Amino acid sequence: MYYYKAIKGTETFTKAKSWLRLSKYAQKLTMEMVNSLPFDKPAQPKVTARRDNGVITAIQLNEKPEGWKQVGKMQDMMFYPKVSNKEYIELVNSVPTYTLDDMAKIAGYHDTFFGSPGYVFGEDEIGIIYHEDKTLYTLPSDVVEITRSEYENIG
Repeated sequence: MYYYKAIKGTETFTKAKSWLRLSKYAQKLTMEMVNSLPFDKPAQPKVTARRDNGVITAIQLNEKPEGWKQVGKMQDMMFYPKVSNKEYIELVNSVPTYTLDDMAKIAGYHDTFFGSPGYVFGEDEIGIIYHEDKTLYTLPSDVVEITRSEYENIG
């Protein structure tokens, strides 16, 4: 593994921090939307989304509501509104999306099918772990190589 950091003021840092803000905002709105659903649900329901586009694919509920379909195994209790259930489809699709692939692209990855970077976010720097296979990415010009111990001290 190779360890790098993006320092505050660089393009990579600015884009990564914007992605982090969007992801936190989207997570907050997603949970507000889920908690607003008038169905019985666990105290901390799970929500799954597609990796490539961030669109919600299932919400964990304690029972299957009318007009919803089961997603995955029954014991997981994951459901999604049927296409005919337009009110809930629109509600689920109203939350902003973000993806880990978006963050990987900021770090210079071409495709995340074979690997993706690891991150640690600090106030003035972001640590990024790159895969040993350098054909997976093109390093942004504004990242700086660091040691593993430096990486572990970020944040």
